[in-house]
Amino acid sequence: METTLVDLDLRRGSIATNFGLTVEGGMRDYLEGAVPALGDVAVHPEGERLVILPTDNAPARSAELLSSSRMDAVIAAMRAQPTHSLFLCDLPPVFANDDATIVTSKLDAFIMVVEEGRTTRKQIQDALHVLDQAPCAGVVLNRFDGGLLSDSYGYGYGAGYSDYYNK
Repeated sequence: METTLVDLDLRRGSIATNFGLTVEGGMRDYLEGAVPALGDVAVHPEGERLVILPTDNAPARSAELLSSSRMDAVIAAMRAQPTHSLFLCDLPPVFANDDATIVTSKLDAFIMVVEEGRTTRKQIQDALHVLDQAPCAGVVLNRFDGGLLSDSYGYGYGAGYSDYYNK
């Protein structure tokens, strides 16, 4: 399976920074027409079955670009790939602007990332309502501080194991 990570946070893209990449032409550039082919922005990390389509951090007319015919061509290209291909699109926060709503309407599904202690139940409900054009395929709980060694039922590992897992 080949996985493609697409940075569609056109205003504050972070994928390139997280992977230590220098972006000379990214998704924003492709959508603006400055880069002629989508393959020209693709980065193939050595030894990985991963393709990264990064973007840079630059002001963008993001809603206009994500609604464009070039973006529709990106989605069509994704859909034309073999069924064993996986595309993960990194989007801006739901309430930052309309970008996530625009892109989600074009996707098969989305995965919501929530932060423990910060994201409220109301924000999750509102986000699910705003993104209702596609099904929610799952939720990732980020920065979970509850630990893995015990739960509310009192099941947990004894002191011998907790010391092992806490190192």
